[in-house]
Amino acid sequence: MILIDGFWLGILDNMVKSVTTTYIGHAQIHHEKFKATNESDFFINNSEKVLKAIKKNKNITAVSPRVLSIGMISSSQNSMNVQLIGINPKQEKKVSKFHARLIKGDFLKTDDDIVIGERLRKKLDVELGDRLVITVSETGSGDIKQELFRLSGVYGIGSKDLDEGVVLVQQEKLQKILQINEVHEIVIMFKDFLNKKENLVFLTSLKQDDLIVETWEELTPQVVAMFEMSDMSFGILGMILFSLVALGILNTMFMSLFERSYEFGVIQAIGTRKKEIILIILSESFTLALISIFIGIVMAAGIGTLLMIYGVDYSGIEFGEITFTEKIYFIFSVKQFTIYPLITLVFTVMISLYPAWSVIRRNPAQALHRSL
Repeated sequence: MILIDGFWLGILDNMVKSVTTTYIGHAQIHHEKFKATNESDFFINNSEKVLKAIKKNKNITAVSPRVLSIGMISSSQNSMNVQLIGINPKQEKKVSKFHARLIKGDFLKTDDDIVIGERLRKKLDVELGDRLVITVSETGSGDIKQELFRLSGVYGIGSKDLDEGVVLVQQEKLQKILQINEVHEIVIMFKDFLNKKENLVFLTSLKQDDLIVETWEELTPQVVAMFEMSDMSFGILGMILFSLVALGILNTMFMSLFERSYEFGVIQAIGTRKKEIILIILSESFTLALISIFIGIVMAAGIGTLLMIYGVDYSGIEFGEITFTEKIYFIFSVKQFTIYPLITLVFTVMISLYPAWSVIRRNPAQALHRSL
């Protein structure tokens, strides 16, 4: 139970980090209609003013504006529909992992550079230095615009959606193509994103009539749903495990008491009270529980320490629509090493009441005739 709980907490922690640090961030700001339509016409008005207000908050470690547009990327071999993201490379490095997961090449050094995912590179059948054509609709007029770029870098996040469907270019370059001066998305990173009350008060202050501010919980409801289900799922798992433990305890106690039927018959015959016999059996089960708890804690501490240090590599595996990008490191707390052993102790003693009850119901004369 200790190891399973530590593993599950590690999964949840990994999921939150994967969601917030890979691309989404701790919070995002959009035009309210952009979220519904995903059209580049709905950008954040007075984005510079919003950015200045965000940067004044000392609890914010990083902020990155993005220009977004749906477009088509073409090579001499193939064409694909993609999500174009215009970024400021220096600011984007602090909120996402595109730069950290660069497999080869450079990360947007010039306006003509373009960075794509490894999956997309294979589909387009291109290499570093090859020319790629981006086709988008100009904001407002809807006119088709095409621009030639040079492939400067290839990243590998480990997520199919990002590696296959996201293309990075310089922010100013994409703004020029779309004929806008504003941005569509602002990503925020907090020092302590678990300080929900304080962060929510600040995010609420940023809201305007045409803006929508969302936290990572609102942006990824599937992760929050998994959090809510985790307690119930772990409770069901605990019931199953403790049921198996109960069967093991019953079998052990019954076999032990059956082998000593003669001894119990003797002590009953000489006048030992039923309460004392029950106390003897419960003391044995209590000792059995203490020994097994000690062994279990030592094993959990030893194995758990290794898993905390080295982790388990699940990178690239999708779970609940979330792709793990880092190793899963087990998380342990004092609660796990106190509550679960205590439950085991109480549970073992309670289960032993039934074997004890069966012993005191036996006729001492019949027990004395049974000898192994």
